[in-house]
Amino acid sequence: NNRSDSDASINLQLFSGKPANPADTHIEPTLEEP
Repeated sequence: NNRSDSDASINLQLFSGKPANPADTHIEPTLEEP
């Protein structure tokens, strides 16, 4: 669902503290960190 993706990007932005990018929607914050 696109709606779920929107919620996921919002949650990602809150937890990662970074702007929620479309590419980051399905990427976990832990994977972004080295």
